[in-house]
Amino acid sequence: RRISYLSRMRSALEVVAPPASLDRVVFGLVARVREDDGTEVDYRIVGADESDPEAGLLSWASPVARALVGKRAGETGVVHLPQGEKSLLVLEIRRP
Repeated sequence: RRISYLSRMRSALEVVAPPASLDRVVFGLVARVREDDGTEVDYRIVGADESDPEAGLLSWASPVARALVGKRAGETGVVHLPQGEKSLLVLEIRRP
């Protein structure tokens, strides 16, 4: 079953060119954000199969990633979570 899954995934792979600009949060880049409680965290936007939230790797489809994508340094993204809204201030955007 695993070989079948990996074969299907291999056929669906798509190579994404590295972003030319660090102006906005996009797939593949790391965003350092300040959360509501003052904690600073690094999040990297990755594919669903690469995601590991504990390590700061967020699937592009996750609510936090959707709140950050397209934001510039200094802008705030708002994520709607079951616990309520959470503001994420983008401090820095960089390559991994």
